[in-house]
Amino acid sequence: MKDTKIETKLLGTLIYTEDEGHFETHTLSLQDNQVSFDVYVFENTPLDKYMDMVKKYLDNIPLMYEKIKKEIQENYKSNETMTFFIECQQDFDQEDLMDIFGVASSEELTPEVFIQNLDLRGLHIAEVADTNIIDCTMDFSLNKEYSDELLVFRFDNDLNITNISHES
Repeated sequence: MKDTKIETKLLGTLIYTEDEGHFETHTLSLQDNQVSFDVYVFENTPLDKYMDMVKKYLDNIPLMYEKIKKEIQENYKSNETMTFFIECQQDFDQEDLMDIFGVASSEELTPEVFIQNLDLRGLHIAEVADTNIIDCTMDFSLNKEYSDELLVFRFDNDLNITNISHES
């Protein structure tokens, strides 16, 4: 089992093991919020081939986070995936939702309440099978005690959002 050090500017030194990858929870200040999320660099990712790109993704978490928050804010009403994600969240018991989001009535459970409470839960980096591409996704969700539904944002090597999906 070979350990590799991933030296990052943002997260410091991460230890990656070929058989297990790297999995660790980190807390960063992102847009004036303390956000705790999991970082997972998948096992068997050929770091010798992709190290620069892995570091680029890890060192640009704040930039990618900002792009996602902007994408959500600007397009949650028109993007079918985001609209469906919010609709799925609204299917829960209204009284539970009112308690979770601290609102006094079900009328206050607007889509805006849901998008304001979406936050980063995980960042995943892996090689795409049968390609020469490294992949980075960021998972956003509501409080994990409330929902396991994810809004997943995929980035290309230029740190542009290329896909948004809804997963659970």
